[in-house]
Amino acid sequence: MDVITQTVLGAAASGAILNSKLRRVALLVGGLGGMVPDWDAVLKYVSDPALPWQYHRHFTHALVFIPVGGLIAAAPFLIVPKLRARARWVIAAGMIGCATHGLLDACTSFGTHLLWPFTNDRAAWDIVSIVDPIMELPFWLLVLIALIIGKAWSSRAAMLWFIAYLGFGFVQHERAANVQEEIAAMRGHEISRSRVMPTFGNEIIWRSLYEHDGRLYADDIRLPVLGAPEIRTGDRSVAVVDVQQWRADGEMTIREQFIVRNFEHFADGYIAWDPEYPELLGDMRYSRVTNDFQPIWGLRFVQAVPPDVQWVFRRSSDGEDERGMLQRMFTDIRIGGPGYVALDVILRSGEKTESTGSSMLHE
Repeated sequence: MDVITQTVLGAAASGAILNSKLRRVALLVGGLGGMVPDWDAVLKYVSDPALPWQYHRHFTHALVFIPVGGLIAAAPFLIVPKLRARARWVIAAGMIGCATHGLLDACTSFGTHLLWPFTNDRAAWDIVSIVDPIMELPFWLLVLIALIIGKAWSSRAAMLWFIAYLGFGFVQHERAANVQEEIAAMRGHEISRSRVMPTFGNEIIWRSLYEHDGRLYADDIRLPVLGAPEIRTGDRSVAVVDVQQWRADGEMTIREQFIVRNFEHFADGYIAWDPEYPELLGDMRYSRVTNDFQPIWGLRFVQAVPPDVQWVFRRSSDGEDERGMLQRMFTDIRIGGPGYVALDVILRSGEKTESTGSSMLHE
């Protein structure tokens, strides 16, 4: 998540767990511990510019890094003689703060090397957006109060709010996954793999992404807190890029093979050619339009001598800027925009087609 929330979470956890008159110090040390793993951002300047994701959320976010991160966070405070006399307590505060970082990042959809070096898999539990003001603002306020008054109850209240919100995200994730299964069944599809992910800044609008017969299908699922699910289905699918076959065909240079293989791992295998920009190999987990395939970023292959690969951010094809995109999203969150159909209406229709499902699924 964003570095502010990571810092505040580290502070809250240390302040809630450690019982001492030096609780403000625990908040500060824990906050620094919560920030330390994101210092891996400096490594992108020494890695391949086409691989900006190569080291981020990597070994510094792993559970085995917690003791190291805790020591780094504690070190500046151990200069003070009074705190050096309580070195174990200060180091514990740093380790508690650092421990929260990778776990929180794993709650998002981006992917985190939580269990490195035992596995290279990226943990991504898909229960909260990378930025979510509804979760963050009350949380920040409670931790600020804890820093001002130095009382444990505020830190613990902050942690209770945070955990409760993550629990709500888990419930919403399960609801979205159930809707996804029903939609796929209506289309006559067998899901070979799938993800359901909260969209930017909220737990109401979810992106459903699944693979069937070598193609990806995307839908927009709206989950009101007290209402029934609504669906805005996608109008097209895209073919998953088979990197192994691509390499076997001998159409890539050694460097391109290395970059594409790493990109495929980063994107959890959900890569495909952008239907509107055929030269762009996109990370289809994320799209400017929830029920479509307009990847936010990807690889562009430049025909040059020698061939080059560039990491690029995709711009909207219809000229819509980020402000318009956010306004549309907030409308969907509050009242549901045009195109949504109640799930029970879709299920009652029962009209299947061979390729993409029922006619109701494309209204």
